Amino acid sequence: MSNKTLDDIEDEGKFRDNNEIHVINHIDSEIVHIPPTNDELEKLINDLCFFFNNDTKDFTHPIIKGCIIHFMVGWIHPFTDGNGRTARALFYWYMLKKGYWLTEYLSISRIIKDTKNQYEKAYLYSENDENDLSYFITYHIRTMEKAYEALKEYINRKQKEVFQAAKFMKIPLVNERMAQILKIVNDDPDRIFNTKEIESRFNISNFTARSDLKALVDLGFLEAIQVNKKKQNFIKSKKFEEILKKQKL
Repeated sequence: MSNKTLDDIEDEGKFRDNNEIHVINHIDSEIVHIPPTNDELEKLINDLCFFFNNDTKDFTHPIIKGCIIHFMVGWIHPFTDGNGRTARALFYWYMLKKGYWLTEYLSISRIIKDTKNQYEKAYLYSENDENDLSYFITYHIRTMEKAYEALKEYINRKQKEVFQAAKFMKIPLVNERMAQILKIVNDDPDRIFNTKEIESRFNISNFTARSDLKALVDLGFLEAIQVNKKKQNFIKSKKFEEILKKQKL
């Protein structure tokens, strides 16, 4: 989790060996949490591992349990740095382990980043109220709801894009990616494409991106503009509408 991200490479993948670490409120720089001492870490982490690797007689819903794991890693703060990302990764891992496969597609980390102040308050309120985790669990579930709604909006938007691009797939020699490019050009005539953008948008290789763009140039839908000796940009062809009319679209 912290590979090549810490100031000291020796801190990667091991528990902190000192107590010179405090959790700071990013708004007013006030210390809001002093984690357990480093000599307690091994026992606390062993207890936490037992908690999420073993089922107890008293049932705890997996989502609640995942929220508790997230909170406890942040509260224990076992590492010099990277505790937050480790806590979130363990939450994802536990949800997937328990069969909540949709969690893989939820951008919970982005929602937390956008609500950083609420995230910190959830920790603070829990600790101030004798570690009543209701505050943190409530915050986390609301975060999951927001992430789920964002996923639904994304899926609906993508489905709409695919549906709208379907008419362009009727054109001979045009694949699904090329159809979506044509839709974008049709909706935004001033759009400028490059190979890197197409690679990223469709998660394809440089060769495939270049092949798609070249095919659209050959079909007359795009024009290539030479930026330098190696780089080309692609814009809407002057014959774009004329060619579409011939295709009766």
